[in-house]
Amino acid sequence: MMRLLLLWIRTLTTAPQITAYHLGDRQLRALMAAVREKEGAAFTVGGFMDRMMSLGSAPIGLYRELLLDQ
Repeated sequence: MMRLLLLWIRTLTTAPQITAYHLGDRQLRALMAAVREKEGAAFTVGGFMDRMMSLGSAPIGLYRELLLDQ
């Protein structure tokens, strides 16, 4: 019960941070799904993450453009 109360307090005090985190998570999962679809059986999560990390810190749109060659 205390854990739920602390989570609720955190949600109320850091809502923008939590929202941004979850939006980024959804965008990253969508990108990973698109790359998985494009690469088929050759896709690996490790390979995807290695390529993404090799690009450095960038907006998700740039990752999408570079990883999907769009």
